[in-house]
Amino acid sequence: MAPLRALLAHFLTVLVHLHALLANLATLLAHLLMLVAHLPLLTVILAFSAQLLTRLVNLLTLVAHIPTLLDHLRTCQVQLLTWYPHSIAWHTYSVISTHSHGTSNLYSYTCYLYTLYRFHYSLLLYLYPLTW
Repeated sequence: MAPLRALLAHFLTVLVHLHALLANLATLLAHLLMLVAHLPLLTVILAFSAQLLTRLVNLLTLVAHIPTLLDHLRTCQVQLLTWYPHSIAWHTYSVISTHSHGTSNLYSYTCYLYTLYRFHYSLLLYLYPLTW
C-alpha cells in the first residue's frame, strides 16, 4: 500500500505541476494576444521613430554643412571685394565712353555711378566681417 500512496502522491505532484504549466501557458498566450493586438500601434511608433531618426540625420547633415557654407561665403566675399569695385569702375568707364552726349548729363551720371559704387563697396565692407 505504501508504494501505491507514493505513486498517488507523485501523480498529484505531477498534476499540480501540469496545472501550473497550463496556467503559465495561458498567461503566455494572453501576452501573445496582447502583443498581436498592439502590433498596429507598435508599427506606427516604429515608423514615427524611423521618421524622427531620418529628420535627425538630415538636421545633423545640415549642421555639418554649415562650416563649408561659411567657407564658401568667405571665398565669395573675398572675390566680391576684389572683383566688384573693378566691375563698377568698368561699368562707369563703358557708360562714359559710349554715352557721351553732353557734359552735364555725363557728369551727373558719373556722380550717380560713383555714389552707387561707394554705397555698394561700403555695404560689402560692412558685411564682410559677418562671414568670419
